Amino acid sequence: MNTALTLPPLVEDLSLPYRLRPAEGQAQGLLLLLHGVGGNETSLAGLAALVPAAISVALVRSPLPMGPSGFAAFAVNFT
Repeated sequence: MNTALTLPPLVEDLSLPYRLRPAEGQAQGLLLLLHGVGGNETSLAGLAALVPAAISVALVRSPLPMGPSGFAAFAVNFT
């Protein structure tokens, strides 16, 4: 399967930026996907396609920058 993944736009109306794949019809739940250290909200975007359409999926970006496109939820020291 080689289909292109279309990401929802980045929304910055809350304290943490996120991308939201809304549920089709009445939402039966919300799944928050949180990336690891050095990743960003797109790191787990491929999993959204595996979640049933009745569940909304929020891809959340952590607040601390770690390079040009990497972020973290807490300070990490790689020594």
